[in-house]
Amino acid sequence: MTSANTPNEETSHFRGYNIPVRLMKMTGAGPETWDGISANHINQYERLCPIQPHHNVLEIGCGVGRDAIPIAERLISGQYVGVDIMREHVEWCTSNISLKHPNFQFIHYDIHSLDYNPKGTLKTQDVQLTAINLTFDRILLQSVFTHMLYGEVLHYLTQFQLLLNAKGVIFATFYFLNTAKHALAETHSPYKFPHQVDEGIFINDTNNPRRVVAYSITPLAKAARQSGLTILGIHHGYWAGSHRATHSQDIILFTK
Repeated sequence: MTSANTPNEETSHFRGYNIPVRLMKMTGAGPETWDGISANHINQYERLCPIQPHHNVLEIGCGVGRDAIPIAERLISGQYVGVDIMREHVEWCTSNISLKHPNFQFIHYDIHSLDYNPKGTLKTQDVQLTAINLTFDRILLQSVFTHMLYGEVLHYLTQFQLLLNAKGVIFATFYFLNTAKHALAETHSPYKFPHQVDEGIFINDTNNPRRVVAYSITPLAKAARQSGLTILGIHHGYWAGSHRATHSQDIILFTK
């Protein structure tokens, strides 16, 4: 396991950690935006599903600790499990964050992704999160379902239903489309969704369908119903041109 930063590797300081810039950029954000994105995410959780010191938290797509590090400052008696498909991120988090916070665990699943893990050997549906053997009060997914097709979203939601404690909340971001937002995206967003692959499901790139995926309410309501979950709320982001929101992607909350 890689336990330390490579000698002479460029790092960026964040809340007591020196994070390799190379790993930061693999998440799509470098040092210039890292603090702001992290603060925005934490504000979203505070506003929509506050994390209490005793909560158990599962984060899918934990990256290199952008949210885990500030969460660690408040999660005193609860447990945190972070999951990612990029091995270097999980190794760095384990060697640095878990070292300071033994209640924080990081797990690598070698899921294939053209953009993030092209040598991966697993499909999303191969992953059985119930093997983690914990139940959770909060399940967090920042820009994860934006890269999944329907069967993969349903697979995770079905497992989340088994992992979620009573009154627990799933916080997930989407590109959520209705007719007005679809039209706005065509003129205001760098992400266009011209290709419909199923009822209410649209993609940006036919050569890489999971690069960016958008959903309307019909498949999302169906996935919630099939997995035994309820949509608790939809909070629209500004990605498609609306400037009323303080967050970019749309946020959807699920509960039992």
